[in-house]
Amino acid sequence: MEAVETVQAQAQEVAASHKAACGAFFNDIEVLSATASDYLALLSKHAAVADAQKLRTAALKMRLSQLAKDRRSREAAVAAIVEAKQRELDRQGLAAAMGPGVGILRRLLQEEREEQKQEASAATIEPSLSTPVPSPDSRTG
Repeated sequence: MEAVETVQAQAQEVAASHKAACGAFFNDIEVLSATASDYLALLSKHAAVADAQKLRTAALKMRLSQLAKDRRSREAAVAAIVEAKQRELDRQGLAAAMGPGVGILRRLLQEEREEQKQEASAATIEPSLSTPVPSPDSRTG
């Protein structure tokens, strides 16, 4: 009988030990679940901030493009006005009477045309500037 009681006592000790281990295990699971939930919330917040930043960047790029377009339009209008004034002066025969002033106007007009050509070539380059260029480290690694 003592053997049965000893076995029962040992079985109860093992059961108590298992119960304690299971309780600790479930507590650990609850802590890990709470931590994972916190990390997911943080990641979600960072994703929302990143999305908002992408939208702001896209809006700024669109605005910059519109401003560049407006500037080119204004410069073209100014060049057209200068050219029209030059033609008017030439037509009236005042160009010869003005002497060096006409040369200055012509030089300004020529400079304006060159700037427009440079801006037109820069406008074709602008889209390629937005593409990422690999860093020297990434090419060697």
